Amino acid sequence: MMLPGQRDLFTKRYRRVPSLDPSEFQIQSAVIAALRLQCRPGITYWHCPNGEVRDKRHAAKLKAMGTLRGVADLTFVFPNAAPLLFLELKAYGRRLTPDQRQFRDLMQAAGHLYEWADSVSMALGILLKHKVVK
Repeated sequence: MMLPGQRDLFTKRYRRVPSLDPSEFQIQSAVIAALRLQCRPGITYWHCPNGEVRDKRHAAKLKAMGTLRGVADLTFVFPNAAPLLFLELKAYGRRLTPDQRQFRDLMQAAGHLYEWADSVSMALGILLKHKVVK
């Protein structure tokens, strides 16, 4: 995302300035850091590394092993056999892809919880709402 512009101090011309919004990686890293400090005992969570760019051979191997498109970034298992919680993290302003919406719909139809966030504060609010963090 680009801001409208910033006036250069010396030339007085306007120039584009890159956005300071955090990337998806930065958001997820911050959420994981908070989870390591505040996650309630007995809750297990993990990241599903589906979204990285890979060469064709590696992608074919993962597909043969059963990789599913659209799987959420984080999965949470609760100790009391409650439904699973799936959390998809996006860069600010981004929306779910069609594959991610399809996965969301499948998980919700199966009785599981699915949420998505595009900021650290939004993600932590979701985790607080579902009692994942203290």
